[in-house]
Amino acid sequence: MGTIDFAPLWITLKTGIVASVFSFFIGIAFAELVINTKGRVRAFWDGLLTLPMVLPPTVAGYILLRIFSTRSPFGSFLSNSMGIQVVHTWLGCVVAATIIALPLMYRNARAAFEQIDENVIYAARTLGISEWKVFWKIRLPMAKPGIISGVTLAFARAIGEYGATSMLAGNIAGKTSTISQQIAMVIQSGDYATAGFWCIVIIAISFACLVSINMICGKSKGIKRKRKNNVAHSKNKKQLDNFMLSVDMELTDEIVSVIGMSGSGKSMTLKCIAGIETPDSGFISLNDRVLYDSKNRINLHPGKRRVGYLFQDYALFPTMTVMENICIAMGHRDEKKVKVWLKRYGLDGMADTYPDHLSGGQRQRVAMLRMLAAKPECILLDEPFSALDEHVKRSMESELMEMLSDFHNPVIFVSHNRDEVYRLAERIGSIESGMLSAVRDKKDFFMRPMSVEQALLVGCNNISQVKWQDKHHVLAVEWDSVFEVTDEQIEQLAMDTDNISHIGVFPQDIVISASKAKSVLAYNNKNIIRIKDYKIVEELKTWEVSCELNNDSTIYANLPKHTEANMLSKNINDELYIKKFYLLG
Repeated sequence: MGTIDFAPLWITLKTGIVASVFSFFIGIAFAELVINTKGRVRAFWDGLLTLPMVLPPTVAGYILLRIFSTRSPFGSFLSNSMGIQVVHTWLGCVVAATIIALPLMYRNARAAFEQIDENVIYAARTLGISEWKVFWKIRLPMAKPGIISGVTLAFARAIGEYGATSMLAGNIAGKTSTISQQIAMVIQSGDYATAGFWCIVIIAISFACLVSINMICGKSKGIKRKRKNNVAHSKNKKQLDNFMLSVDMELTDEIVSVIGMSGSGKSMTLKCIAGIETPDSGFISLNDRVLYDSKNRINLHPGKRRVGYLFQDYALFPTMTVMENICIAMGHRDEKKVKVWLKRYGLDGMADTYPDHLSGGQRQRVAMLRMLAAKPECILLDEPFSALDEHVKRSMESELMEMLSDFHNPVIFVSHNRDEVYRLAERIGSIESGMLSAVRDKKDFFMRPMSVEQALLVGCNNISQVKWQDKHHVLAVEWDSVFEVTDEQIEQLAMDTDNISHIGVFPQDIVISASKAKSVLAYNNKNIIRIKDYKIVEELKTWEVSCELNNDSTIYANLPKHTEANMLSKNINDELYIKKFYLLG
């Protein structure tokens, strides 16, 4: 082993750095392209960009040589028209290293972008943040660990490239001779000591790259850092496989709740209004501004709709502090104003805190403040309390209502929790089989359910099919009992009696006590259900009585909790009197 010429080291490092820079920009650009394409086009681009990873380097070198040779049209153009020579130049080293290293950068960048919570991006768009700012301020910082890993791996691969580099750039001493080429050359001359030295150098650099990746990824897992009547109208349809969602509602400066079973289309309705999802047909307007019109092909970008959206997981920007989360929605930095808000809502001293250090309740307050800072003309609340502990919900409800007290615009509140809905909403509509029912006053909705699903949603768990015997009498099939329908009930029906298919009874509307039932039955021998057995279950505030009927069906009743346990059996009659029932469509 003679004197070491360090020129291959400087050529290799220079090539690796430049190739990594090129791979960074090209890889991110193509990652964005592939993410935003679908189907066969996406598969084509993904395959093309990944191809250099699986091809033998000599094959890739041959292809590059045919492209950049002065005998090819492109190579001739570069040489004659632009004075750029690629073959047998250091530029050839860079081109070969970039092409071979690019798949590592592309795949890491793509994976990093795809792992970003899409709700965070949707939240940014609904706040009116430009796509350019969304990319540089939100998406790129969130994808930072993956991108840094991609750049590091690309650098490590670039400095170790041999096959493609030797074919395109050759092995010119002091010009294109990289460490890999130097190792091959000295081995051919029998200088194993020099070859061993360069092997140790390349191993050391590659190992340092891998250690750096592990350190970066390890840190990224736990970042520790310090009134007018405004009108909204929505009429839209959305086809989802075999499910059709159809919504038609109009509201003013009020809180309207949309309630429904899981998967009924509640969140999809909000996403269509916000512009996150596009309806197949319909019309959406807000304060005389058309947000969506399928006939006239109008579909405003979420950022231009001025619709605030509070996601279930709040979708705060994890790489931004509380202050930064709110200021980016404002469009400018006003720390003094934000600190006043934070103090008012129990977030004093948390301006520089990152979302991962906030409790669920604190994250909700920040998300609400961020949304209000964007000055929306309509607010959409997508089950805002679902992520909170039960003992936190009530206090957060009060805080939410306080925040909305100065907001004189429409609010749509989606939930499947009937208690939350009743406390917060003024009017309620239910989504059943993809269809939104008429939006009604909340008391009317709860006290007079009009369908089987509405009855289940408001806590009516005693439901039976019916057969009409005549205009004023129906047979409850499951309970084998005849119920008398009054003229008043018929007048209150919003549908024809032919559409009445079920009857519903709340447990609290059943007289089960023997002492009370005897007097009732003596004067009113109707709306009676006979039981053969019962089972008592202790609930938090009541005694639940599961009554078994003669036909083995079950009906549930409630007794007040102040009834002593040892007196329950003595108080239960074998005939139940139904004080009140509901005709359901």
